[in-house]
Amino acid sequence: MDEKYDENGNLIYDKDAHDIETWYRYDENNNEIHSKNSNGYECWYKYDEKNRIVYINHSNISKYYYKYDKNNNKISMSEKDIIIEDLKKRIKKLNKFTRFELMELFDE
Repeated sequence: MDEKYDENGNLIYDKDAHDIETWYRYDENNNEIHSKNSNGYECWYKYDEKNRIVYINHSNISKYYYKYDKNNNKISMSEKDIIIEDLKKRIKKLNKFTRFELMELFDE
């Protein structure tokens, strides 16, 4: 296993036992804002003004949103599955066609 750190002590690179490499980026507050591995998997992170995580995007597959109360307690997390949302949009478009229009589309 191989690891590299920046001058602030943040992990910026690692290589695991399966030879998967991962690179990390941080903002000015040392919050991780992006990671990408050698398999192409990526994560993006966003933080609020109090450096609390408010958003995570996992390789454009799913997104997570976080909310906090005035005492900095996490009070909710919601997930948006991007693939499911895309399928719902496609189904909605297909539902606008009549049965005969759909048959014509698939006969071509």
